[in-house]
Amino acid sequence: MADKANTSTSYLNNLSAYASSLSVEAKERYSVKLLYNTGTKSLPDPYAIAEKWSSDPSTWPDLTFGDIYLYLIDTPSIYTKESMKAYKSLEAYK
Repeated sequence: MADKANTSTSYLNNLSAYASSLSVEAKERYSVKLLYNTGTKSLPDPYAIAEKWSSDPSTWPDLTFGDIYLYLIDTPSIYTKESMKAYKSLEAYK
């Protein structure tokens, strides 16, 4: 547990504007939640990534219609091509 506290304390300096505005206790909880691999590594702050993406579109990932289609439609899930085409049978459509 001491290792996690040391890692999270050193990580407090690299937080987003949102996370930096939190109280000290909340910052520590926030940074501990970003730890993985038994506290030896830390995920990047998701709010910091969002801030960077919103301010610099060149850092956004390249997405095409095909990528979105494959993810939403062809990825195994409860929704299939046939179920998506059957929207006319829904009550909301009527």
